[in-house]
Amino acid sequence: VANTLKVSAGCARAKVDDAIRLVHHLPGTLARLDDGTLTAYQATYRVLRACTDLTPSQLADFDTALCARSFTPNHPTGPGAPQPARRGRGWPGRTRAPS
Repeated sequence: VANTLKVSAGCARAKVDDAIRLVHHLPGTLARLDDGTLTAYQATYRVLRACTDLTPSQLADFDTALCARSFTPNHPTGPGAPQPARRGRGWPGRTRAPS
């Protein structure tokens, strides 16, 4: 696997471990990855890396709770969802004084 992906053996092992965890313990997350509602980055770094210390039963509960949330573009609430734009500082409608 490492030679095919052109990565180190440790990186390849981590990818295999992630795949095993998705298939066996997070089937809902895997389905969302498959249908495109989660990106590979979100599934790997936001979800899998965040739950490395959970037991299998906790993983199942987490997967159920995560997949109950909306990830559609109209309701970006899941991992990796963009944050709302911040408004400028100061009073509304006030511009900065020239320097």
